[in-house]
Amino acid sequence: MRRRFQYLSTRFRPLGFRRTTFNVFLALSILGVIMVIYGIRLGSEDETIIVDYDTDSREIINSTYSREVEETATDSEETSSEEESEEWHLNPLPALKALWSKTERTVPVMPELDSAETQASQPNPIIERVEKHWNEERCQAMQNLSRRFYDPRRHVIHLRELYKFERYCNSSTFTLKTSKTKFCDVVSTPIRQYRTCAVVGNGGILLNSSCGAEIDAHDFVVRSNLPPTLPYRQDVGIKTNFTAVNFERLIQVRDQLKSSNPRVLDEVFTRFTISPGMVFAYGLSLQDVRNQRRMAGTARTVRERGLPVTFAFAHRSYMDGKGMWYLLSGKQNHLPSTGLNLVGLAWSFCDRISLYGYFPFDSDIHGNKLPYHYYDQKLAEGSHNMANEFIIYRRLHDLGIIRHVFGRCEANP
Repeated sequence: MRRRFQYLSTRFRPLGFRRTTFNVFLALSILGVIMVIYGIRLGSEDETIIVDYDTDSREIINSTYSREVEETATDSEETSSEEESEEWHLNPLPALKALWSKTERTVPVMPELDSAETQASQPNPIIERVEKHWNEERCQAMQNLSRRFYDPRRHVIHLRELYKFERYCNSSTFTLKTSKTKFCDVVSTPIRQYRTCAVVGNGGILLNSSCGAEIDAHDFVVRSNLPPTLPYRQDVGIKTNFTAVNFERLIQVRDQLKSSNPRVLDEVFTRFTISPGMVFAYGLSLQDVRNQRRMAGTARTVRERGLPVTFAFAHRSYMDGKGMWYLLSGKQNHLPSTGLNLVGLAWSFCDRISLYGYFPFDSDIHGNKLPYHYYDQKLAEGSHNMANEFIIYRRLHDLGIIRHVFGRCEANP
């Protein structure tokens, strides 16, 4: 330590700084004060951002039906990527095709998914009522773009094939280890191609929405983090074909399945039981041995109950597809939410998407207070730019690429 002080003190000799212990201590103290002041300044900026977010949330909501959404999404200092974002908003079809042509394919070309055999042969009257909203050409263009970043054959792989994947496939390129060009065809996915999909978030906006029947009318229903549905079936439906969980939720589910409390066990098993054939997928990389054990333990416990649940993993995290959102938003959205990445994944195997429960604000358009989740009173977390994501959803809705539903659903015909 003494030698370090001596070294530091010699650095100040050109400035006439005398090498004494007191002067060195004084200099370090001044430096410490400067760092503290700088830290307080950063903290105050963060608080300002949070306050601005809260005060502007109502303005963002009310602007979704006007041109203010476009103005809010564009900064005064536009980068080239932001100009491209405006281009696809104003002239979407050729712009989406241009974005597709600019992206580089990071994995080998794979064959088309098989169509699901369980889809209704006769149109559902609820879906027929909303069918006119979607623009077929734009939906197809968006699907082509999303497949450059997401694909169920890479992101939803049967858990029972994990050993084969690790032995024969390259986890970075999704190619066989014996070939740099042939895709990993020794593993498979339970996902097929679906005509209509409902991607259901867990937002409090779903409470008292009466959207349950409309959600269940879709061919395929996607949810996140295995939420409770039975007590809220009128608003959120009970159908779940696919649920993706994050790291925190995987640990929670595994702990609940090991609980000695009958009430806890009954609640978690109910969520698996009400949707036979559901795909339970881990949305992050499963390279960590501990997470492999958690998934394998969860699958074993559920199957011991005789429940027909399919478990799946991703060759790489869904977050690897965030590049698509950089293109569409024109901004460096540094951390797209799980919900946003789930929408991107759904686009790769859904022809038509309806979005429910994706509403990040603490009050609705009428000023009524909302919980962050429909099933608890949890407050919003600030790690994602949810307001910016909301604007993306509204733009896509206005273009007929998705249906973004955040009000009450119409009565069934």
